[in-house]
Amino acid sequence: MVQALLQDKALKPRQKSARIIAAVLDGELTFAQIVAYAESARLPEQATLMEALVQVSQQRPALADVHWLHFAMRGLCNTKAPRLQWEAATLISELAKRFPAQAVDAIPMLEQNLQTGGTVVRWSVATALCAMPRDAEMTAKLEALWQCEQENGVKNVYAVALGKPKSKRAK
Repeated sequence: MVQALLQDKALKPRQKSARIIAAVLDGELTFAQIVAYAESARLPEQATLMEALVQVSQQRPALADVHWLHFAMRGLCNTKAPRLQWEAATLISELAKRFPAQAVDAIPMLEQNLQTGGTVVRWSVATALCAMPRDAEMTAKLEALWQCEQENGVKNVYAVALGKPKSKRAK
């Protein structure tokens, strides 16, 4: 079913994602089936699957379990696919509050993506880092990232999490 949806040339990418979301929500498609297909899928297909899981986790959080978090962590490791990285970081940010003990394992991978990713990847990673359980060490880490980030959109993600004023765009 996953392969048929993703390889349907009549569907646009957003339509494919919407159909996958609907199939998961309706119980026609399982997380296990998604993972099994993703193992050999092309990178754009993996990103579409990750995007669908983000939407499902937002619409019906109870469907997501810790295995979804581990799947997202594997997606972070692929530096050849920025869309997969940002969707994986977005899924991690969605799941961090539900699985805080396991989510902290993603922090080193998220930090690595700050170095290799473009603006959208850094924005998604910043969102995920700000969703992590907060202690003094994590707060200091976010403060340091806020101070060194040059892109205002990304910097503002840290600012909101730290209770600082947002940066304004240069005119």
